[in-house]
Amino acid sequence: MQFTASDGSATAGEDYIPVSKRIALSRSGRSSVTVDLLHDTEMEGNETVLLTLSDPGRYTALGDPSTAVLIITENPDLTVDPVDLDPTAVIERNGRFIMPVDVTVRNIGGGRVNNVVVRYRHGYYTGEWQEETIPSLAPGESFQFHWEWDITDRVVRAKGDPCVSFRVEVDPHNAVREVNENNNQQSDTACLDVRPRIIEIDPELPLRRGYYIAGLSAPNLIRAEVDWNGDAVGTGEPPYGEVIFELNGNQVVEPGQAWGAQHTFDMGLDFRGTLYYANNRLRIQPRRTIHGNTVLQGEPHAFWPTVFSYPHWLQYWEVQGFAEPLGAAVWPPAVLYEAEFEYPDAFSAIWNVPEEVPFLGLDGGEFGITDAVGHFLAAVDSTGKGSVRVLDEGFSLLKLGGELIQGAVYGGGDDVAGFAYGWGLRLRKVPMGLEFDEIVPIQDSLVILFPNLRSTQGWWLMPRFVDWLSHASLTGFFDSSMDIQTEFYSTNYGLEFWPAPKESVGYVDATIELITQPLPNLFAIVYGGGVADILVRTPKDPQDPDYLHQGEIQIVSDLRLAAWLYEVEFKRALKCLYPGECTDSWYPDGGEESQTGQRAQAAAPNWHLIPRDYAGPDYARFRAAPALQASSVIQATATTTETLLVSNVYPRSEPA
Repeated sequence: MQFTASDGSATAGEDYIPVSKRIALSRSGRSSVTVDLLHDTEMEGNETVLLTLSDPGRYTALGDPSTAVLIITENPDLTVDPVDLDPTAVIERNGRFIMPVDVTVRNIGGGRVNNVVVRYRHGYYTGEWQEETIPSLAPGESFQFHWEWDITDRVVRAKGDPCVSFRVEVDPHNAVREVNENNNQQSDTACLDVRPRIIEIDPELPLRRGYYIAGLSAPNLIRAEVDWNGDAVGTGEPPYGEVIFELNGNQVVEPGQAWGAQHTFDMGLDFRGTLYYANNRLRIQPRRTIHGNTVLQGEPHAFWPTVFSYPHWLQYWEVQGFAEPLGAAVWPPAVLYEAEFEYPDAFSAIWNVPEEVPFLGLDGGEFGITDAVGHFLAAVDSTGKGSVRVLDEGFSLLKLGGELIQGAVYGGGDDVAGFAYGWGLRLRKVPMGLEFDEIVPIQDSLVILFPNLRSTQGWWLMPRFVDWLSHASLTGFFDSSMDIQTEFYSTNYGLEFWPAPKESVGYVDATIELITQPLPNLFAIVYGGGVADILVRTPKDPQDPDYLHQGEIQIVSDLRLAAWLYEVEFKRALKCLYPGECTDSWYPDGGEESQTGQRAQAAAPNWHLIPRDYAGPDYARFRAAPALQASSVIQATATTTETLLVSNVYPRSEPA
C-alpha cells in the first residue's frame, strides 16, 4: 500500500519532511514508517500532519481508519531572569554580613517540563556548585529562589570593601530539549563598602574659610556624623565604632554613639599660629572592629584651618563673643575679635619760629602739632571682614603763639581691617585726621609788631608820646581751623603711616588791630594780619617722627600815627619759610622798601600834613620845648618862653 505524510496545519519542509512511499506488512501484520520533524525556535502552537494509507495491493484490503493525524507539540523553553546583586540590601546582623539573592526561573516554551535542575555558585569562576530542583514547570509558569548569602568572609578578607559575584544556570546537563538553549544562565557582580563613613562634619565655627588668632580662646565643637555600616543596613544597635580626631599628628579618639562622635578643639589655643594660610591639618576618620579583630577604616576627611599669629602691634586682643559673618547667613557663626589700640606713639610737626616773628615767636617760638594720639577700636570677625573706628576724640595739641590748643583725632572706616596671607591680621590704609577749630585771642605791646619804635626817643615832637607808643597794646586773634589728614597701616613690625606722599595743609589766620587815642590830639591806628600754614606729610623714613614738611608765615602790618595836623604811616611785611629764613621788610608809606633786617625810623622828615578833610577846622596848639628846632614843615621862632602857634592858613599846596 502507499503511505503519505502531507500538510495539515504544519508545513512540509518547515515543520517536517514529507513522506510518500510503498510499504508492505510483515507476517505479523505490522509495519513502521518514520516522519522526521524539523526543529525551529518559533512559538507556533500545536500543528498537524495528515497520515494516509492508499492504493492497496491485489491481495490487500484497507481497514478503517485508513487516515490519521500527527500532532506536533511545542518544546519547553527554560530561562533565568537577570540577577541583580544590590549592595544596599546587605544586612549586618550579629557581626555577620548577609546579602539577599533572588533568582527567578521561567518556562517560556510550549511544553511542560519536570524535575528542572538549577545550580548556582558564589563566584563567577570559583566556588562550589550547589543544586536545587524544581519539580515541574508548565508553559508560562515561573519559580523563584531566595537565598541568604553570607559574605562575611569576603568582607573580612577585603577589610570592608569587597566585590562579590554570583552565577546561576538552569538545566545545566541539557536534559531538556528546549526551544532555545542560550538563555539558561545569568550572573552579576557587585562591589560594596561596609566601612564606616562620615556623612557630615558639622563644626560650630567654620573650618574652611575661617581665620582665627593664636593665643585667643575660641572653642569649636566639631561633630562628625557617621554611618557605621557603610552600604550595609545596620540594626542601629551597639557596639559602635570610634572617631579619630588628629590635629597636626596628635590623635584624640572619641567613642562612637549611634549618630557618630564629637570633639572640641580650641581654634586659638590648640592650633598653631603662623602668617600663612592652611597652616594646620585636622584629619577626622571613623573606624570600627568586626569579626573579632578586623579593623575597618573609613575614608578620612581633612581640613586645613588657618590660624594667624598674635599681632604683636596690638595692646591686647579679646574675643568679645560670636557674631554673624558680614553679608552671610546666620549659621555658622563667626568669632568676633575686638581690640583697642592707640596710634601714633610719636607724632611731631613743630616749627621753631624765629623770635622776631610777632606773636608766633613767643615762648620759644614753637608752632605746629604735637602729642597727637588716637584711641581706636579694631573689630574683625573670623570670615576676614572688619573695620576700624575711633573710640573717642583722641588727643592732639596745637602749639600757637605760646598757647596750647587741644584738638580732636578722627578716622577709621569699613573694610580697612582683615586677614591677609603673609600678614595675618592687617590694617590697610586706615584714615586718620587731626582737627583743630578754635579762635585764640592775642594781646601784646605795640613794639612786638614795630620793635624799633623805642629807638625814636629823640623824636622832636614829644618823648611822652613815644613812651605811650612803647606801652600801647595790640589786640587780635588767631583762627586755628586746621584739618590734617593722613593714613596708617600695619606691618609685621608695627603700625606705620602710609609711605606715599600724602600731604595735608593746616592754616592759621591772624588778625591784628589797635585803634586808640590815649592823649588829646595824639592818635594811633594799627591794623594788619596774615596767614601761618604748615604742610604735614608722612615722612619717607618710618624711624623719623618729624612730619613737618614745609611751613610759611606771612604777616603784613600797618601803623598810622597822628598828632595834630601831621601824620606818619609805616608798613611791615614779614615772610618766613620752613625750611628757609625770614625776610623782614620795613618802609614808610610812600617810601622805598628798606633792606631786610633794617628798621624804619619815626623821624620828623617822614611826617606830613593830614589832608584838610581829615584835619577839620580846628587849629593846632601845643607847647614846644626850648630846644625845638625849625623844621621844613612847621615854621616857628624858638624862644625860651611858651610859644603859641596859631595859623588859619593851610600850609600845603595840594587841594584839601
